Amino acid sequence: YTNVLGLPEYRKAVADYSARVKGLTYDPETEIQAVDGATIGLFLALKAVVGTGDEVIIPSPFFTSYDAEVMLCGGRPVTVALRPEHGMRVNAADIEAAITPRTRAVIINSPGNPTGAVTSAAELARIAEVCKQHNIWAISDEVYHPFVFGETFGETLGGEAAVAPSIAAVPGMKDRTIVVESLSKTYAMTGWRIGFVAAPAEIVDRMTKCQENFNACANAPGQYAAPVA
Repeated sequence: YTNVLGLPEYRKAVADYSARVKGLTYDPETEIQAVDGATIGLFLALKAVVGTGDEVIIPSPFFTSYDAEVMLCGGRPVTVALRPEHGMRVNAADIEAAITPRTRAVIINSPGNPTGAVTSAAELARIAEVCKQHNIWAISDEVYHPFVFGETFGETLGGEAAVAPSIAAVPGMKDRTIVVESLSKTYAMTGWRIGFVAAPAEIVDRMTKCQENFNACANAPGQYAAPVA
């Protein structure tokens, strides 16, 4: 077994990558959690912030497990249609219209699965204002972040190729965003079941307590391979 948080070298590699590619600074000791792929990462993120009866906004169409994971946490999924007139990108006004007093979080997936649509930095900034105004969490599924074709919506940092912008990079949003990542697509490690979550320390602490009782730790071979990738 490894540390429940994950191998130190893996968490450091994640922190270095996040800073270099996404412009996001995380403490590898307290703000990064190694997980067995993005699916369990999403579940742990939801488990950390969603209680019985809480609502989670999910732009639709969406990755197949989103609504099931919300329900497994005792929450209620609230779907918001992605519109052709918005290029199937997440839209701040549509999200705000779906918010109720029970809304706890919104799942952001950009580039989206199954649409492939990349939400612009400007629209993410508007979504961030909605999250701040209504005091809700953004759970950002960024497993496809480097799959940006053309630089219309991509951002380039440190000489790296363009990547989709992250809502966590919007000023004031890092403290209310949970970034969920996987190495399956980015590094062709599908089936290795290795990913990570980057979030405020209080959220990682809650996730660690859950993971310790769910599956002890992320798989060790994947954690040793990930820093090399």
